[in-house]
Amino acid sequence: KTTTKEFTAAVVSSRRKIQWSRGSFNNHWGVPLSLLSIGPSDEVAMIEMGMNHPGELARLMRIADPDVVGCTMVGRGHLEGMGSIEGVAKGKAEIYECARADALFIFNVDDPFTRAMMEAAHRRDPQRRLLRFGGPVSVAGSAAAAGGSDAGPSLDVCLRVERMTESSLTVGGHIAGEAGRTEVPVFGAHNVTNLMAASCYALAAGLSGTEIWEALPACRASWGRNQWVDLESGARALFDAYNANPESMQAAIANFGRLRTDGRKFAVLGEMREMGESTAEVHEELGRLVAAIGFEGVAFVGDGGEAFGAGMKSAGYDKTLVISKAYENAVAQEIASMLKMRDIVLFKGSRGVHLEKVLNDFGPINFASKG
Repeated sequence: KTTTKEFTAAVVSSRRKIQWSRGSFNNHWGVPLSLLSIGPSDEVAMIEMGMNHPGELARLMRIADPDVVGCTMVGRGHLEGMGSIEGVAKGKAEIYECARADALFIFNVDDPFTRAMMEAAHRRDPQRRLLRFGGPVSVAGSAAAAGGSDAGPSLDVCLRVERMTESSLTVGGHIAGEAGRTEVPVFGAHNVTNLMAASCYALAAGLSGTEIWEALPACRASWGRNQWVDLESGARALFDAYNANPESMQAAIANFGRLRTDGRKFAVLGEMREMGESTAEVHEELGRLVAAIGFEGVAFVGDGGEAFGAGMKSAGYDKTLVISKAYENAVAQEIASMLKMRDIVLFKGSRGVHLEKVLNDFGPINFASKG
């Protein structure tokens, strides 16, 4: 959500005066504060809404009463308060169910849960104004879901990743019928979803496909989201520790695993919070996934470490593994002392773990901690 909001602000601000939520002001305190920050000259307001229990989005919708609504995706975040991924989907669906009658809906057709929300919205109101986005493999399915026969026009935004490097994505496809290709200075193939969502919000704000293609290179990663940090050892760190759930962990590890480097790969991971009864299961699953990448050394901080370690060992990991329930300097030193020129190390975990404290013990050169 937060990355989509930031990308939307970057794109829309190229043509319109926009006010957007700063940081993660997305709860019953943050949303009113964001609304109160809207000035008389602002043309567009981008308000992020979050939830970790049933009914929260319904309440926020009554407060904000937005003209345009969208759910970027559904993942296994906040399982503690929602019970299951189906519970998460039900909670997120409130953003559509509680919208005003004339609101414009934005849907991600790549996600089965948001696609189901689109189908439900179409049944409730076949005349509802919709914008749809997705990758090329979802075009045919989205046409069928929307009741159309022609796959191509069924998507208002359809992008694909053509090339990924440490510092950029090259994306191609079409936006509102305008074909294009551009390079965006962000890391991670998963960000194509955020770029597509932002493009839909920009269309809703009145920008043309051509204007959006021109503005996409203005998108940047915010603090704690896929930040590359140079280290005194000559290694580099990818700091992606603003938040974490099983899906975002999988995406980060997969993207990191695809990177080509002359050095070795390491990981410093933090627990995924608010997993409830699924804590052990998701951390063991994570351990198996990490083991398959072939990291030279791995550190894990927080609860879930025992299950994570069990997953690593069950997958045959036999290199350096450091597990600590709470952060200590020794955790950093064991991995940091192994780093050499051209090595890369991934930092990923829930915000509450404060992995920036670990990174600070790695000798960062161009990094500012966030309070």
